Amino acid sequence: MRTEEENHYMEQKIDRVVVDTSTGEILNREGDKVRIVRKESIEHLKSVTSMEGRQFYKGYVEELRLILPKLSQAEKSFLMSLSPNIIYYSCLLAFPNGHELNIGNMTQLSGYSKKTVIKLLQSLKEKDIVYRGTNSRNIQWYMNPWLFSKGHTSNKVLKSMFKNYYIQHKGCKWKDLGDF
Repeated sequence: MRTEEENHYMEQKIDRVVVDTSTGEILNREGDKVRIVRKESIEHLKSVTSMEGRQFYKGYVEELRLILPKLSQAEKSFLMSLSPNIIYYSCLLAFPNGHELNIGNMTQLSGYSKKTVIKLLQSLKEKDIVYRGTNSRNIQWYMNPWLFSKGHTSNKVLKSMFKNYYIQHKGCKWKDLGDF
């Protein structure tokens, strides 16, 4: 049986109301469903260390598991050295201050020679893992959001950049998926 407060939040289309079953106290409110959390879950949540304020990027495990065996050891290493430098939502490879990574920066970050970095970028570009773009001043490099990204959305520009990327776990090209 719901409490009056729970019914009130349901009527307001709240996603979730987390309730401590031992006290009936509402611990959290989000969205349009009521969720009752077991005592064990509450105890677990109390034991978790918050990572708030720290930056994370996402690696899409399902896709990475399928694509990594198709890459050379140097390509894998190079991707890992660049991936922490993905800018939110755009997947632009840049420093936190917004300055785009150039060949020299990639050489320093990866430890590879300039010649090797250029070869790796060309190879990864051919595989639709990175995209080479330009603005009025610089060459810009973007990471394929099906592999690594920051944020929780992708946009139409990224979809047009990587439209021919064959999404391994879906078995089709991105352009064939329709809207995302």
